[in-house]
Amino acid sequence: YLVQIILLIVFILFCAALLLLLGPAAILVILLLLIFASVVLALNTAIVPQSEAWVVEQLGRFYAVWNAGYHILWPGLMTVREKVSLREKFMDIEPQEAITKDHINIEIDTIAFYQITDPELYTYGVEKPEYAIKQLAMSNLRNIVGTMTEKECLTGQNTINEQIEERMEAELTAAEENVENSLNGVATMATVISDMVGGTLGEVGMATYEDTLKEIIQ
Repeated sequence: YLVQIILLIVFILFCAALLLLLGPAAILVILLLLIFASVVLALNTAIVPQSEAWVVEQLGRFYAVWNAGYHILWPGLMTVREKVSLREKFMDIEPQEAITKDHINIEIDTIAFYQITDPELYTYGVEKPEYAIKQLAMSNLRNIVGTMTEKECLTGQNTINEQIEERMEAELTAAEENVENSLNGVATMATVISDMVGGTLGEVGMATYEDTLKEIIQ
């Protein structure tokens, strides 16, 4: 708030100088200036809603994160770079195929719940953090499914959900310790499998199956 304080001091000194130079006539000038200043402030008043945070820049550089409440946006000096919602959000991840330990292709639908915890890091971090979250969730899901059989996957969805949540939390915790990490400022609340469909043998599984048949025939 240094700029606001300096401007207020300058205005007070200016009014005092007018009183010394113009005498009683300065009162009218000061009143007009006060009316003008009030109109300018009214037009540049910013009210941040509940569950939002605004990332504000001053002269092109980061200045502050404004939380819910009343703020003054000085014209020509400050701009709102980003209006960030602090509410919990969900992301529907498109169906994807994963290969189990026994080489079965299964199709999985997933939903990820996340929340922005640091508006500044969220704004100046990766360009598309939601896309990064999606890719991270999909990568962890494929890795986990790859360590389980088809039967274990179909009957252990809760186990998969818990493992994904643990991995996502561990990676995002590491992000908080490394400012250069692309997912700074974001926390995942949960990653939930909404549907899972068993499939057919994958390429590796088919090759193994064919080799087994050949051995039986021979």
